[in-house]
This record gives sequence, C-alpha cells and structure tokens, in this order.
Amino acid sequence: MSEQIEKRRTRRSRSEWEELVVEQAASGLSQRAFCEARDLSVSAFGYHRRRLRKSVEGNGTAERDDFVAIPLTGGADPRIEVELQLSAGVVLRIRGG
Repeated sequence: MSEQIEKRRTRRSRSEWEELVVEQAASGLSQRAFCEARDLSVSAFGYHRRRLRKSVEGNGTAERDDFVAIPLTGGADPRIEVELQLSAGVVLRIRGG
C-alpha cells in the first residue's frame, strides 16, 4: 500500500500574491523555475497572476504580458517627478501633486 504525502496548502493574501508576481518578473526566471524554487504550485501562481492582471485591466489600466504593476507604499512624495527619454527625441514627463 503506497502512502500519499499530503501537501499543506498555504493561504496567501492578495498583497502576498502581488509581491510574488513582482518578484518572479524581476527574477528573470520562468514561472515554472520560480515556482519550483519557491515550492509554489505553477497552476496556482498562474491563476493568481491572471486574476491580478484582470483586476488591473478592470480598473481601466491597459496591461501587456511583460508589464507588472508595482504599488507605491509608505508615503510616496506626491510631488515626485519622473522623466523618461525615449527614442527619436521623445521625452515623457510625469509630475505628481
């Protein structure tokens, strides 16, 4: 009679899944390699990744496959300014506040 090893499921909050999705994107690893290294279910990771993407899209934010939203936390300065210099002399400036 073979013994079945029961794997305990770890419940994660939305913010924990968001962090895992951001970490995977930044790691340069495939989803499978990242999940194996973190002992995560590939199917659960993919499900939560898609669910998070749909919630962002539902808020009117277009998202590409290689885009990961990173939420700002901890009292970000509303006067922040960001400037991106793109090709062909195009400059994109974003100013808060």
